[in-house]
Amino acid sequence: MCSYLGKRAFIAGVVDDNGYGWAITKALAAAGAEILVGTWVPVDCIHILPNGSLMDIVKVYHLDVVCDTPDDVPEDVKTNKRYAGSSNWTVKEMAEAVTKDFGRIDILVHSLANGPEVTKPLLETSRRGYLATISASSYSFVSLLRHFLPIMNPGFFRFHENKIIACSICVYIST
Repeated sequence: MCSYLGKRAFIAGVVDDNGYGWAITKALAAAGAEILVGTWVPVDCIHILPNGSLMDIVKVYHLDVVCDTPDDVPEDVKTNKRYAGSSNWTVKEMAEAVTKDFGRIDILVHSLANGPEVTKPLLETSRRGYLATISASSYSFVSLLRHFLPIMNPGFFRFHENKIIACSICVYIST
């Protein structure tokens, strides 16, 4: 296993200890990375790393990737009880908060898959539900890149603005 000691990783989409996001988080922590997480659900799982130590999540940020900026937030969402008392949860605001709190990051992980019909069997998914899921789960990758690439430490990765990349989990590491 390679070492990421001294590297700061931001993982968007850690929901529970069963998903890809959590597995990547645990592997990066075991390799020595400082862990920052963007999610809406509490991350209260306790995990022991392969060396016997407890995984340390330095900070958890509330994140809802459906809204890129505060101007994108519909009025019904602003007044929804789920969002009452919370702020800085859009992608832009969260990137700004990470910048304020930590400056720069080295690793960006996009592990997001969400939609209004996520609990339905595949063949019961409506076109509307599918399109909402694609919007939330795939476009969030573009939004994260837009807002986090400027705060990533320089490295071997260079994103070409004229190309579209499609994938379900994306990891960017600067060295």
